[in-house]
Amino acid sequence: MAPKSAKKRKVEGEQEASTSSEDVKKSRETRETTNGFETFINFPLDEPAKALLSQSASNRTIKRHAIQGYGKFLEYKGAGQDELFDPNVKLTPESFGWSEKLATNFGNLIESEVYPNEPERDAVFQAICKYMDLYAVTSSKEYRSIYTAHLMNHLIHYKNRIVKNKQKLEAAKTQGEIPEDLVESLRDQGFVRPIALVLCPFKKDAYDFVQRLKKIIYGDDSKTEVWNSHRFEAEFTGGAKDLTDKVDLPEDHKELLEGNNDDCFRLGIAISKKTLKLFEPFHLSDILLCSPLGLRMILNGDEGRENHLLSSLQMVIIDRADIMLQQNWEHITLIFDSIHSQPTKIDTDISRVRNLYLEGNAPHFSQLLLFSKHQNELFWALMLEKAKSHKGLVMHQPILKGNLSMIDVPCCQELHRFSVPKGSTQSDERLNYFRTVKIWIFF
Repeated sequence: MAPKSAKKRKVEGEQEASTSSEDVKKSRETRETTNGFETFINFPLDEPAKALLSQSASNRTIKRHAIQGYGKFLEYKGAGQDELFDPNVKLTPESFGWSEKLATNFGNLIESEVYPNEPERDAVFQAICKYMDLYAVTSSKEYRSIYTAHLMNHLIHYKNRIVKNKQKLEAAKTQGEIPEDLVESLRDQGFVRPIALVLCPFKKDAYDFVQRLKKIIYGDDSKTEVWNSHRFEAEFTGGAKDLTDKVDLPEDHKELLEGNNDDCFRLGIAISKKTLKLFEPFHLSDILLCSPLGLRMILNGDEGRENHLLSSLQMVIIDRADIMLQQNWEHITLIFDSIHSQPTKIDTDISRVRNLYLEGNAPHFSQLLLFSKHQNELFWALMLEKAKSHKGLVMHQPILKGNLSMIDVPCCQELHRFSVPKGSTQSDERLNYFRTVKIWIFF
């Protein structure tokens, strides 16, 4: 029986969570002390922590980590007291509370890929699984497997929590009215259902992400249930360019141009039990997979103003930012202006919305990942301004080798200075100078 001081209320409809009770049981079996999701989502954010995270990351304490052959990582301290990032320590998926099946499928996927630098992979894996904001400079695409598996693990724990809390409310409902303090303790959702945003420059990159997601979910199982798979294959692989016979083109040029290069798309993805649902309506999706242009068109473009869809994101991933820079970086800045903004309309039960969303603290419980082939000051500026996770920020400084050693014919550059009496005669004086002075040319 509830205490007299506790208010009572009837339960209203809550957001439906399509997760099996078997997954809930597996979630209980994970070790809470090492569960990355639990430590991230349940962090007690006090006023000093909010004050620290509200300012630019450049004003925080910085610790430098070096990896031989890969460069340096700059760790900007978060709100916690412990030092989180240590690239010299190799961690496993099990240490973060991953299920056995998820860890196995991820291990098989990683083993099938050729990663050029294992220390790089371990450092990226550690930062991502510890929910730290990350800016990584890498020419490899295998990091997609890491963030895809991490995203899947986050979704499993998130949905399991909703199912468990729903069961508690239903059990209390059978006894009549529900205490107010119980309802307050079971707040577990955002304003809207989408909790992850993955930005890719082309459809071929989005296709690769979905293929990796299927391998993470189903592994080697031949029985897969993917909704609208034929439509997805037709729209995201059709019109592909084949440049394999163009032997005179550089390899990076071929990689960029071949495949489906459509840069205007958006795809809603929902995960329910063992079903992967593609082309779901955005308000019923767990993951929004979009190009910057495609997403901007529904935020403040001709096709609608759906800014509320980005109000409850817990993970934002920018894949191949160097390509997006060549497209239109303004799309990215406008998208980030809408992320975690207070929505003008919501469809969920307000009693299930977590207080952190109501109080405007959502950016501190959201992870931002940015991957690029090269450094750029715009990437640094975006991360330093928008990376607000209470776990801290990790920025990569790669080794710049330069291109002088790649010059086939060594050149000796000389600078000659000569006097000109009048500015109007400088062209004639320059020609006369070259006529009278010997210039030695070495081959």
